[in-house]
Formats: sequence, C-alpha cells, structure tokens
Amino acid sequence: MAIVNYLARLGHYFGHDNFLTIAALAKQFNTASLAKSPAKFNEQQLLFWQTQAVMHLDNQGFWSWVGDAIQHLVPANKQAAFVDLIKPNVQFPREVKSWAQALFSELPLLTSEQEAVLNNAGNDYFQSAVIALEKYGADANKITTHIKESVNVKGKALFLPLRIALTAHEHGPDFAALLAMMDVKTIKRRLERGM
Repeated sequence: MAIVNYLARLGHYFGHDNFLTIAALAKQFNTASLAKSPAKFNEQQLLFWQTQAVMHLDNQGFWSWVGDAIQHLVPANKQAAFVDLIKPNVQFPREVKSWAQALFSELPLLTSEQEAVLNNAGNDYFQSAVIALEKYGADANKITTHIKESVNVKGKALFLPLRIALTAHEHGPDFAALLAMMDVKTIKRRLERGM
C-alpha cells in the first residue's frame, strides 16, 4: 500500500497527502490532475508513504506484517502496548525486531561512538542511575532528576547515555514509556554495565 500510494501520486496531484485505499485512490483520480512534466523517483517520498502504511495497520495487521519470529520476542501481555509505542517509530520489520530485542532480549554490541558516550558519562553517572532505580523503580522522571542533581548534567548529556545504555538506540519512542516496558532487573544490569 505504501508503493501504491506513492505510484498513484507520480504525475498526478490529489490535492492532499492522505493515505488512501486503492478504491479511494481510484475514486479520486482525475485526468485533469495529471502533470505534464515527467515523474521522478523520490526515495524520501516513498519512505513517507511506508511510514503512513505502517501507521494505518491495526494490531493484528502489524503482527502479521512483522512475522512470527519477531512476535515471539515480545511477551504476550505487552504486545498491545509495544505496538502502540513502537509503530510511530518504525518503517520496516527489522526496526521492530531491533526494538523488541532492546526491550525484551539482549542488546546488540554497541558502536564505538555509543561506547564513547557511555565512557564520557562516567562511573558516577551510572552509580547515580542505579541508586535512583533502586529507590524509585523504573520511574524515568525520578531517575533522570536524581542523576541531574547528583552529577550536575542536563540535556543530551543527561538523556543520551541512559537511552544508549538501556536500548542501544540514540533516538526513538518516549523514554519513560520504554522504561515502563522493561524488567527492572534488566534495567539494573544494563546500567551497571556502564559503571
């Protein structure tokens, strides 16, 4: 459906960027809206439609799209919340797999750049994070506030080491929601790795 929505707009102007079914595309097609200039491939536009296609999947369609191997990585009682959290942040099943592994399995090896971020954060940073976790549980706001006050960091220096240490991703869904999906023992183990 991403490809269909993309191709339908090559050389034709619909007047909007709404994601449409094949029937709706056909109904809104108008020869008067055909462009005279030749169509050109635009990868960013195709990826835009891929994002739209994923967003329009319901939960059952999403799980069918990603396949059994990825489904089995996510605990059954967390599947609905996982889909709601991850769906706006992925375009392809491999990205879903990466997030499922980050939250419920073992992290992949970090890149040298990611390792450098953790090293720069330092031992005190991660000790403070572990203390906060033990005191407050998986409460992202309380953990980050504790780290901020304990080691005097803010902004990227506050949030990036945590995100990398816990998920091996620099960007992604809301950090508090990610933390709430994870097992506290896993969080602690990953934080201690940075010490």
